[in-house]
Amino acid sequence: MSMVSPLADLVLYRSLSELRAEAKRSYAGLVWWIIRPLLSLAVYGLVFGVVFKSRETHFVVFLFSGIIAWEWFSNAVLRSANSIIANRPLMQLVRVDPALFPLSICLVDAVKFLFGLDILLLLLPCQGIVPGWTWTLIPLIMLGELLLCAGFGTFFAALVPFCPDLALVLQTVLQLLMFLSGVFYRVETLPAIMGKVLAYNPMAMVISQFRTILLDGGVPPLFTFACVWSWGSVAFVAGCYLLRRFRGVYPKRW
Repeated sequence: MSMVSPLADLVLYRSLSELRAEAKRSYAGLVWWIIRPLLSLAVYGLVFGVVFKSRETHFVVFLFSGIIAWEWFSNAVLRSANSIIANRPLMQLVRVDPALFPLSICLVDAVKFLFGLDILLLLLPCQGIVPGWTWTLIPLIMLGELLLCAGFGTFFAALVPFCPDLALVLQTVLQLLMFLSGVFYRVETLPAIMGKVLAYNPMAMVISQFRTILLDGGVPPLFTFACVWSWGSVAFVAGCYLLRRFRGVYPKRW
């Protein structure tokens, strides 16, 4: 417990510091965290809503829910993957738990996700969708996605210092996974075999959970929660083990 508490305090402090610094870094400040997901919505909405003429009901909120959930995961994992290399000078000066860097990034991106979620919740009544009791399950879904971000973020953060090119491969893989995670469509509508395979994609489950609650007013299957938390837990344990195992190597690696 004595080891966990100081790390948690450091993660919180570093996350708040990064949020303040990032808010001051651009003229738009906090507004940029709102503008960015809206720009993504405009681009993908034009492509899939106008060009490909999606028949999905409430297409705007359907698409936006997938975009903000995916961007949280993708940005957190990509930034976490390079976090050990980026903070090598600090690790050479002071002894610090390397898990601090990916975990603080995941928390920062979780805060940014909240801005997008607020926009989504404002859009829903405009589409004639009224809040229901199932909306109280949103924090549970967010915790599951946060665990996924922390799990895969720490895992790749531990590996990238030994193979920096892995970060480039990861970026390409995440771009592919975006199209395999149901951001632009419902996984359930795919052909039987493909749908069953992609249904085990944890991010496809998270996106489906958000839509089931917000758009359909239903309760996601308990199985999906178990799968998401299992994926995240396994990746997090593996990532933390590797970070602790090579803690003394990172400052001397390059």
